[in-house]
Amino acid sequence: MFARGDEVDRRFGEVNERLEETENEIRKTQVWVEKLDDDIRAVAEGVVSVRQELEEHKAENRQEHEATRSLLRFSHGQLHRRQDELDERVAALEAGAH
Repeated sequence: MFARGDEVDRRFGEVNERLEETENEIRKTQVWVEKLDDDIRAVAEGVVSVRQELEEHKAENRQEHEATRSLLRFSHGQLHRRQDELDERVAALEAGAH
């Protein structure tokens, strides 16, 4: 009869050990999940930061592009006026030469 009680105690001991091992693994997993959560949060914050920087960069580029286009339009207009003036002078010179 004692053998049966000893067997039950031994089995309860084994179950208890497995339970402790499982609880330890659960704790380790919880720590790992918390670290992953922190890492994911850090990556998400980095993504937000990069997106903000990208939007700022796009806005700056847009402004610079518009400024460049404005300067080119102005220069193009000046070149057309200068060409027209030169064409008129050439025409006047050619008319005077004939």
